[in-house]
This record gives sequence, structure tokens and C-alpha cells, in this order.
Amino acid sequence: VSGGHLALAARAMHSHEVAINSMHTDFSANLDQGWYTLAFSMLSRDDVGPTLNAVSDLLGQLSSNLVEDEDLERAKVNVLVSVLEQEGF
Repeated sequence: VSGGHLALAARAMHSHEVAINSMHTDFSANLDQGWYTLAFSMLSRDDVGPTLNAVSDLLGQLSSNLVEDEDLERAKVNVLVSVLEQEGF
């Protein structure tokens, strides 16, 4: 959903012409199992409304279609690269 500038969340922000400074995600597998956090740092308060619209559209898309095959394959590569980077390869 959020891995890089081609991720679903980044594309949703771009389609709503929202300038975000950073994006953070977290999936809780501990106390609140199944919760997924998506946080944005915006450049201006003016971006709050469009950001909420973009997130709403993204959630609507994910609830009906989940992800496209291309996005799933990209996510698999991103996970592999992340693991390799952490291991120092």
C-alpha cells in the first residue's frame, strides 16, 4: 500500500494533487491484531481535506478490489529488497 512513490497510497495522493512530505505505515500484530496504520505528514493544512478524500477513495478501492496483480508483484519485490538491505546484501 505504501512502499515507495508508485505505491497505492502515493498514487492516491498524486491523483488528488496532494503534496505530502512523508508517509508511514504500520501493521500491528500484537495487542490490537489486524490494525493497519497509515500516517501522512503534509506540507500545509490546506492538504488535510484532499488527503482525507484520497484516503477515503483508497480504502474504497481496497475494500472492493484489494490489489491488482502488478501491485502485488511490486510489493513482493519491495519486501525482498527490504530484507536484503537489512541483511547487508
